[in-house]
Amino acid sequence: MVRLQAYCPHHELVCRPSVACALNSQHKQTLTINAEGEWEVASKPDWCDVSPSSGTHKTEVTLTIKSMAKGSANREGKVVFRLKKKDYTHECSVSQYNYEYAEDQWLTLQKATKGNNGGINIVV
Repeated sequence: MVRLQAYCPHHELVCRPSVACALNSQHKQTLTINAEGEWEVASKPDWCDVSPSSGTHKTEVTLTIKSMAKGSANREGKVVFRLKKKDYTHECSVSQYNYEYAEDQWLTLQKATKGNNGGINIVV
């Protein structure tokens, strides 16, 4: 018995990291695209920007997740990268969560009131 396998060419197109998450505020993240040739952004959510939106071989891109209004629903989407002139894609999952505090916001849980200088700040 002879088995025939269909020829499936290997293509190189990878986005690292392939997941990006943010809270309410605007978030910028650097992604690295490794491709065998020319690539482009095939699609993206309207609340995300990718710069540059095309390139060749290894390229660092900036993914910007735009800020969302407080009280908005969480949102999820995908940035799809495609090798030009080839039907080959790679996805980066993006998500943004509504939270009562902004990313990197200081939150005071308790204030010290005793001591020579009004207490000591403790940051966790």
